[in-house]
Formats: sequence, structure tokens, C-alpha cells
Amino acid sequence: MSDPYTVTTNKSYFQRLGNSFGGIVGGFVLIVACCGLLWWNEGRAVTAEKGLSAATDAAISLTGTTPDAANDGKLVHMTGEAKSVAPVADADLGIAFADALVVSRKVEMYQWKEETSTKTEEKLGGGETTTTTYSYKREWSTSPIDSSKFNAGASAAESRKVGAPLVNPPMTLKSADFEAADATLGGYKLKPALLGQLSGDATPKPIAEPSGWTPTAQGYYAGEGMPEEPKIGDMRVTYTYLASPQTVSVLARQQGPGLEPWRAPNGYEIYRLSLGDKTAAMMIEDQQSAENMMTWILRGAGIVGLCMGFGLILAPLRAIANVVPFIANIVGGGISVIAFALGVPLGLIVIALAWVVYRPLIGIALLVVAGGIIYWFGWGRKRKPAPAAA
Repeated sequence: MSDPYTVTTNKSYFQRLGNSFGGIVGGFVLIVACCGLLWWNEGRAVTAEKGLSAATDAAISLTGTTPDAANDGKLVHMTGEAKSVAPVADADLGIAFADALVVSRKVEMYQWKEETSTKTEEKLGGGETTTTTYSYKREWSTSPIDSSKFNAGASAAESRKVGAPLVNPPMTLKSADFEAADATLGGYKLKPALLGQLSGDATPKPIAEPSGWTPTAQGYYAGEGMPEEPKIGDMRVTYTYLASPQTVSVLARQQGPGLEPWRAPNGYEIYRLSLGDKTAAMMIEDQQSAENMMTWILRGAGIVGLCMGFGLILAPLRAIANVVPFIANIVGGGISVIAFALGVPLGLIVIALAWVVYRPLIGIALLVVAGGIIYWFGWGRKRKPAPAAA
């Protein structure tokens, strides 16, 4: 780790005020986008639910793995042994693996990485001082790090210390997955799109070592340095695989000897391959669980985005109060509460209205219940007049 390099910037009260007003437009855009996301998400969830319900009714479980022309175009389910004969090749390294269904290649490059930490101090009068500390370290990374975005002053100072520019070369090799081209399940062909749903964690043994790469305990190494003392730009590659054969279960549309995505009447697609012996009901339940999880993730993201949008719109109130930091903090806390109080109900209303469109019975029932609750707390519990004195 390098010695830290510190950069201090100052903003005046009016600069901060101007920036806060500039965020209002972004707040409105964020609110509109999140409302659209929540509405679309409910429609997506209903489409998935109805599609999977249709799949439950349409699925035919086969007792064997020999194609029958009578099942062409139908959603078929089967369990059997997936296997391949031809090696799975990685043409980039000129390496191949026998007895494999899928192979995953993990590529890492030794690179410079910039780390930052920021401390902001508000001043009496509305000004603000921001202190950013930069430090640099070398590390292995599976994705390219753009060194051109490093802070110019900090990276130049570090370059003078190490005697070399802090420049990461292009990452010419990336992580990738490879599937067997000749995989079969009995008399059916398994396309790479299906096999790509599988993964393995075993370490494969190549047919021959790749040229230009040094074998290591974990995989292969290339560059100007050594595994124990790497240099910037050096690369290391590791492989994992799923061996052939494997017992798998598939749920897809039969088309001759091929297996294609099955489309429900509402357009929802089913195309699943799972390890092990699974019934059609289990595979449909797995997909429903994945859809439910995505639905809740998007709901949460949409509601959080709405709160952030209202926070941006209300931010000028805090900026105005920045003259006195203590008061600004109180105003900021109030803005957070208000943004939450506006964002969450709006998100729930959008979801409820979407349900009125996509799930009319449930949506209307929810609105009736919500209206009853609002009435009860707003008007239904008004204090009754005291009885007249005798």
C-alpha cells in the first residue's frame, strides 16, 4: 500500500445551494423512472405467474429420452444422463478438456488500483471543505481497471515514488464460459444455451498444456514477472468444469431431436436445465422462486429510488440551512423522514394501482382495505361527544 496523498477542495455556500437546486430535475426524473419500474415489475411478475401456471398444465413428463414426433411443439420434461464426447476447447489459449459438459475460465490481471476516502466538514456560513485521501496498491482483478481515471496529482506523486507510471495495460483476455458442442441427453441435443445454466467447481486436467503459459498449482501464468513476484500486466488463468456424464433434468419445448424455449400463451418462456433428478413441478417451483425474488428486489429498488428522488427535490431546504451546520443537520434529518414518508406510500400506491390493472380482484380488495384503514384513523375514531349532565 502506498503512502496516502491528500487533496482538499472547498465549496462556497452559493455553490452548494446551486448544486442542490440542480438536483431537483434529477429527483423528478428518478421518481418518474421508479414509478415506471414498479408498474412494469408488477406486470412482469403477473406474466411470470400466469406463464408458469400454464406450464404446470402443459408439461408432459417423459419416461424415456428418445424423441417422439407426437410431442413436437409440446413442453416436455425428462431426466437422464447428459454427456459429451468431443473435448471442450478454449481457443484463446489453445487448450482443450476431455469429458466436460461446461468449462469456466477465470482470468485475472495484476493492476494498479486507486482507493479513496473522503471526509467532509461543514463550516459556519454555509461553506464546505472536502478532504479526499488517495492511495494506490497493486492487486489481482478479474475486470480491467481504467488507470486514466486516477487522480492526476495523486497518481503522479505515486509514480515518482515507485519510479514508473501508474498505467494499467489493456486486459486482452477476459473470463469466459465454454459449453460442449455435442452434448446429448439420450436422443436429444443439448444446446449451449441450455448447458450454460450449469456450472461446476472441479479442476479439470487439460489434454495438453497451453503454449506460452507457465503451469502453476492453481492454473496458468503469463507475463514479465513470476507468480510469487508479479508485475503490472501479468495474467493468471484458472479453470473449473462440470464433468461428463451428469444426471440432469430438462424442461423445454421438443422440436424433433432439439430442445427449444417453450412459450406460454402470454409470451412467457420456459427453458430450464438442472442438475439431478427433479420433477417438472420442482423445476417450475424453482423458477417461480427465482421470479419472486426478482420481484421483491425490484420493488425494494423502486421504493428506495422514490425516497432518494424526494430527497433530491427537498435538498435545497437543507442547503438553505447550511449557514448554520447544526440547524442544517436537523433539517437534513427532517428531509430524510419526509422523503421516506412520501416515497414509501407512493411506491405502495403505484404497486396497488398496478395490481388493479394486472390483478383486479386483489388490487381492488387492497385499495378497499387501505381506504378502510385511512378512514378509521382519520375519521372513524373521532371522539364521541360527552354525555349530557343529568
